[in-house]
Amino acid sequence: MPRQLKPPSRSWGRATLSRFVKQVIGPSGIAAPTRWKELRKFDAIYIAKTHRESAPMVTVGSQYGGWSVPKASLKKGATAICVGAGEDITFDISLNGEYQMDVFVVDPTPRAIRHVEGILDAARAGKTFSVNNSATERYDLAQFDERRFHLCAVALWTYDGVVEFYPPENERHVSHSIVNLQKATRAPLRVPCRTFETLARDCRIDRVEILKIDIEGAEYEVLRNLMRSKLRPRIICVEYDEYHHPQDDLWFDRVKQSIDLLEHTGYQLTRKESCNFTFCYSASEKMRA
Repeated sequence: MPRQLKPPSRSWGRATLSRFVKQVIGPSGIAAPTRWKELRKFDAIYIAKTHRESAPMVTVGSQYGGWSVPKASLKKGATAICVGAGEDITFDISLNGEYQMDVFVVDPTPRAIRHVEGILDAARAGKTFSVNNSATERYDLAQFDERRFHLCAVALWTYDGVVEFYPPENERHVSHSIVNLQKATRAPLRVPCRTFETLARDCRIDRVEILKIDIEGAEYEVLRNLMRSKLRPRIICVEYDEYHHPQDDLWFDRVKQSIDLLEHTGYQLTRKESCNFTFCYSASEKMRA
């Protein structure tokens, strides 16, 4: 029988909440099924303690592929790097068209590349293009400017070279994973990979306003590598994919550690929507010890 634990309370501080995770998971590293409810409640309380929305936010893109970012970050001529395309890049297209930003789409997945190329062909022909193969939802390409749109067919990772890129278990899905998030049995692709610093240098980018990361479980290592560099995107939008595909019962501890690392480096969590997190860099704020 698992020991009875006092349920998490909103009066707890963050240190107490952190200790709670270790209590729930226990020394074996495996949480009893009856404790998942406590972990979910911990999630809500911990994020509430961390979240500080200090600026007006705007949701950009579709319900599936959209993200909430501070309105002040949507600057004409600013640079956005969107890592992980799939077949819904409504966020990327809106940044390019409606907000006139310089957008770099980063994804080596063959289907994602074909999707982006289809959008480019449609824009050149003055047509629209289907979002995520939808029969009704189409990209708004009226303001799209190809001169401000760049496709980088590489994976974002912790070193420069080549990496194995695992396909999803369901062949109808598009997103591949460096860490084999879905434990697929199909053979991986081998694709070129770059660190964020190398990618920025190769693309001649010296300042990034928005960085979007949706990379199927590789976000922890990529963010750690980024935080060790000197580059600081003003806004980081990251999807923590273990909310959908937990690898083990330590999954939320990994999410929490990643959030803590970003905060320690000067980022504030300004919005959480399901597994999508938006962080804003505050260089003037004193770093946490």
